Formats: sequence, C-alpha cells, structure tokens
Amino acid sequence: MLQELVPFIDRHPILSVTWVTLLVGVTLTFIKNYFSKVKEIIPTEAILMMNKQQALVVDIRAKEEYRKSHIIGSINVEKNNFKNNKSYELEKHKARPIIIVCAHGVSSLTFAKQLYKMDFQKIYSLKEGISGWNKANLPLAKSKSK
Repeated sequence: MLQELVPFIDRHPILSVTWVTLLVGVTLTFIKNYFSKVKEIIPTEAILMMNKQQALVVDIRAKEEYRKSHIIGSINVEKNNFKNNKSYELEKHKARPIIIVCAHGVSSLTFAKQLYKMDFQKIYSLKEGISGWNKANLPLAKSKSK
C-alpha cells in the first residue's frame, strides 16, 4: 500500500497537498475545541442544563431579532452593549451556567470566550444558535412590539 502512495503523490500533487491541508486543519480544529474552556452544546443539552442546573440563556443578537423570536426564558444582552463595559447585567449570574446564543453559533463562541476571560467559569455556546434550535423544532417566544 505504501509503495503506491509515492506514485500517487507524484501524479496528483495538488490533490495530495489539498488532502494533507484539510487533514491538518480538521485535526487542529478538533484539538483546539477539545482543550477550549468554552464548550459548544447542542439544543438538547441546553434544555437539560436549563431544567436541571438553572442555566441562564443569553441571546446576543440585536433587539429586533430577539423580539422576533428567542428561546423562552432567555435574556437579551446585545454584544455591542457588552463591549462598552455593560456587563453588569451578567455579573450577578457568574455562579450559574450561562449559555450564549446568536443567530448561527459563530459569534456566540467568540462572546463566550470573552466571558471566560472575565472569570465566568460555566460558559457554553449553543451550536448553530437559533437556527439550530429551529432545526430541532424547539419552541421560541416572541416579544410584544413596543
């Protein structure tokens, strides 16, 4: 098998380099996530944490998006407000598990890492965000327009 590898690489150098690059990228991503202090959780894990550990769900989307649909019992702390040192809303919840939610699960992971650096210890990011919650057919609430 190994004796076939070298001729394959010689005949297909671009394919070989691409494959090795993807392998290294996936491996590094896996290692980074494994050792990360912030864990991504799926919607069913979030529900269990909300019910058994009184986890607080923090939705970091814009107010208008939050009003259209949000996880029942969540609070809205826009990430822009937090960047302006308005973290006082979350300070009183430092001891609780906190699940950060955004639209697709990308900015919530970054925001969760920021919170971890500020001594929040039980921080989680909802994988795929609200879109993942929708895919799982879980209920969402709507705020009344003001």
